Amino acid sequence: MTRIPPQQYAQALKKQQSFTIAQWLQRCDELAAQQPVLFFELVTFMRDGVGEVVAMSLIAYLSALQFASKSVSESISKPITLPEFQAATERTMKFFSAITTDDPAYFKQMIEAWFKGLIEKSDPLVWAGCIETLKNPEVIKEPLFREITCTLASIADAYAFRLQQQIESKN
Repeated sequence: MTRIPPQQYAQALKKQQSFTIAQWLQRCDELAAQQPVLFFELVTFMRDGVGEVVAMSLIAYLSALQFASKSVSESISKPITLPEFQAATERTMKFFSAITTDDPAYFKQMIEAWFKGLIEKSDPLVWAGCIETLKNPEVIKEPLFREITCTLASIADAYAFRLQQQIESKN
């Protein structure tokens, strides 16, 4: 099964976190070229008033994910197209709509089914980075937290979908 090895993701995250300001700016230029749809989607949050710490956290997630996916496969790390991202966003919105309920038992059941699907059909590291970014207290405090959550989940879904397609094409 094609997955991002934990050590690859850890190396990607460490590399991303060690950047100087000049390297950070260079990395942003690289991301704008490597993943233009996703990068500009995240940069839009800055225009909408998201703080610098949060913006850097969002871009750092994309950067680490791109570094790690590139170490696994060029086909996974190639630019995600707008239609791919729109499809991922639609899947994300359907999931969030499906779990909107006042019934705690149903909510728990849906979350467990989603988690089981991630473990069986996806790469947990793609999602772990997303969840860790969303757990950042600065991100949680943002007025646009819901929109950030949807966007990051859609980015994770787009990469996870590509990983799953690669697995299925090998079978």
